Amino acid sequence: MEDPCFNALLIVSELALAEMAGELDSASAPHTARAARLARRLVLRLWDDTSGLFRVRDLATHPLVDERSVTGLVPLAVPHLSRDIVRRLHGTLDGPHFKAPATHLIPGYDLTGPAFDPHRYWRGPACVDTA
Repeated sequence: MEDPCFNALLIVSELALAEMAGELDSASAPHTARAARLARRLVLRLWDDTSGLFRVRDLATHPLVDERSVTGLVPLAVPHLSRDIVRRLHGTLDGPHFKAPATHLIPGYDLTGPAFDPHRYWRGPACVDTA
C-alpha cells in the first residue's frame, strides 16, 4: 500500500533535514529538492479530488482504496500544498466524515464509513495518535 501519511511524514522529515543542514552550513538543497519532488508525487498519485482527501493506493492492483481514514488528512502537515487542496482538506475535516463534536478529536476512520465501529479505537471515534 502507498500511504499518504507515511509520504507526508517523509516530506516533512526531508524539510527538517534541509533546515538542519542549513544550520550546519551543509548542503540543504538536495533535501529541499527531494521534498518538493515527493510532494508533487503525493498529489499526483494519492490526491482524490472527488472526495477532497488523499487516499491510500493499492500497489498490487493500482487503484485508490475507496475508504476514508485519518491518513488522508495528515498531508495537511506538508507545506506548500496548493490553496485549493488545503481548502478541500479543511472542508473534509470539518464535514460529516471526520467532524466528531462529542470528542473534538479526529476519528481514525470515516464516521459514516461501512467499517466504522463506535466501540473500537481503530476505525472508531477517536485516533489519539493524530489528535
